[in-house]
Amino acid sequence: MTMAMQLTFSVESLVAAEKTSGKSLPEMLAELESEIGASVTTVQALVLAGIVNARGSFHIQTEMMLRHSRANELIEKYGIPASIAAIGAGLKEFTERRKEAA
Repeated sequence: MTMAMQLTFSVESLVAAEKTSGKSLPEMLAELESEIGASVTTVQALVLAGIVNARGSFHIQTEMMLRHSRANELIEKYGIPASIAAIGAGLKEFTERRKEAA
C-alpha cells in the first residue's frame, strides 16, 4: 500500500508545529489518538511540519508561514484520516531515526 503523502519530521519542525498550534506535542498526539479525533488545527500544524524542508529554527518558521496553503491543499486532497495516517507514519519514522542515533 502506498502512502498518499509522505511527511518527514525533525526536532525543529516539531517545535514549529507546537508554536503554530499552541499545543505541546504530547497534547497533539493525545488528540490524534482520541476517540473524537484531532482538531483541524493540530492536523494542519503537523502536516505543515512534515512538509517543511528547511533546517534551523529561523528557516523552519519562515517555511511554515510560506507553506500553509500547501498543507491545506494536501489535507483537502487526501482528507483528515489519510493525513493522520501520514502523520503517524512520519512520526514513527522520526522516532526510529532518533533511536538509531542514540
